[in-house]
Amino acid sequence: MKDDGVITNYLLGFNHEETMVESFGLLDDTYEFSSPGVYLGSKRDFIHWMSVASKLLYRLELLEVVEGKGLTVALYVVMFEHPLYKSMLVTEWFVLADGKIMSSRLLYDRSTMDRF
Repeated sequence: MKDDGVITNYLLGFNHEETMVESFGLLDDTYEFSSPGVYLGSKRDFIHWMSVASKLLYRLELLEVVEGKGLTVALYVVMFEHPLYKSMLVTEWFVLADGKIMSSRLLYDRSTMDRF
């Protein structure tokens, strides 16, 4: 599968609890995640963090996935559940190797979170 297909499957897996485990399976064991204010240095740490964060997640609306030189970039809207009922436009930059996600960096306007 091409990198853009891996990322599409990974992100859309977060829309349903039963497919979230499949999404985690696309992460390499050495996976690293970062976003404004968050750095997680392992797949295990990310899964633990998402077990809490996903309770606020309503769904992801995937807008675009583009492959570049050494990176695959996704643009999507995160929609949050009660009590937030907000949405936020984000980009996530992925590095893949052999069909596994090695790292990602989630970027968004942090002031958006301040309004929550």
